[in-house]
Amino acid sequence: MTHDEMLVFYSTPGVFTGLDDFRNDLASLGGDAASIVGFVQGLLIHEAFGAANGVAHSPERVEEKQIHAAGRMLTHAKRLDGAPLTQARPPAKRVVGVCRHFATLFAAVMRSKGVPCRARCGFANYFTKGKHVDHWVAEYWNADRARWVLVDAQVDGPQRRSFGIDFDTLDTPRDRFLVGGDA
Repeated sequence: MTHDEMLVFYSTPGVFTGLDDFRNDLASLGGDAASIVGFVQGLLIHEAFGAANGVAHSPERVEEKQIHAAGRMLTHAKRLDGAPLTQARPPAKRVVGVCRHFATLFAAVMRSKGVPCRARCGFANYFTKGKHVDHWVAEYWNADRARWVLVDAQVDGPQRRSFGIDFDTLDTPRDRFLVGGDA
């Protein structure tokens, strides 16, 4: 596969990243990484950070982490709160997920905007000192920089402070996240 073919492949929605039914909902959303991370964080809440956000997830809500497709995440977000999808939800009305949800939804929205993007499973060394913790991020092709950029769409301000993260998670350094293929 040539480089150009690879970029086309990663721009094309897949089984878990198709968002055709949400074109109108996402039309006003910017196509830059920061806007999309804000959108994702406004719809999802990590199961481990409910209490930190004043939310106690019921067992039924924790089961939302079994949702895999980005389209189903958005459908469920609408079910929880009828506001436009581009409007951030209060923590209690966000879809409960894990790191994979943040990576998948970020990749799906980037692809819907025509940006090559892929979810990456690997190991982050910024959650527990001296340890590489299994984690999911996304990686998009930044045409201006002519390189793939790692984005941790899960890490918000409170998590950044809690874990002492001192780098830009919109351009996660390669020495802070080891992609599975390199491991």
